[in-house]
Amino acid sequence: MENLTIERDKSVIVCQASSFPDGVMAAFQQLHSKVPDAFQRTTYGISRPEGNIDQIIYKAAVDEAYNGEGRSLGLDTMTIPAGNYKSCTIDDFMKNPQAIGSAFTGLLKTPGLDPEGFCLEIYKNDREVICAVPLK
Repeated sequence: MENLTIERDKSVIVCQASSFPDGVMAAFQQLHSKVPDAFQRTTYGISRPEGNIDQIIYKAAVDEAYNGEGRSLGLDTMTIPAGNYKSCTIDDFMKNPQAIGSAFTGLLKTPGLDPEGFCLEIYKNDREVICAVPLK
C-alpha cells in the first residue's frame, strides 16, 4: 500500500449505476455516450455502502472539463476531495477484475480512515487502476 495525495478538489461528472456490480458497465457506457471526449480524461469509480451495508452505491465519473459542464450535459456532478489517501495500484485489472474488490478489502482495514469516506478507483488507462480510500 502507498500513500496518495490529491492536491486539490476535483469536480467530476457522474452517472450512478442502477445496481452493483451488475450496473457498473452500463453506467460507464452512459457516461461515455454523454461526454464525447471521456476517453481522453481521467475516469473514476466511486462507491460506498448506503443504508443497508449490503447495498453499494456506485458512480462512474470523469473529470469535468469546465465548471458547469455536467449540468450542461444534464448529468450530476460531485467533488472528489483533496487530501491524503491510502492506495494500491493494480496492473492489468481487466485480466482479474476481482483484484479491485480484494484491494479495497485490504485498504478498508487501514487505521485512520475517514468514517465518511468512500472507495475511489482512478483509471489511469485501460490496464492500470489505482484503488484508494481517504484518511482522516
